[in-house]
Amino acid sequence: MITDLEMPDMNGYHLTQTIKKNVHETKVIIMTGRHKDECLEMMASRWVDGWLFKPFGLKQLGSMLSLLGIGI
Repeated sequence: MITDLEMPDMNGYHLTQTIKKNVHETKVIIMTGRHKDECLEMMASRWVDGWLFKPFGLKQLGSMLSLLGIGI
């Protein structure tokens, strides 16, 4: 699953926690426009499998999917 960190009702990090508590093997990538330094605490947790920082391109997305063992 790919989600944005900033969403209206629930941020992507909390969404990830909810999903992972129910389906542990779900791979989750969060994309964000925040600076990496603002996300370090969340990045240190095991809830999120990968992070993409905007702007990013298809090459970075493909590399992340490959790293997580997800083929396209």
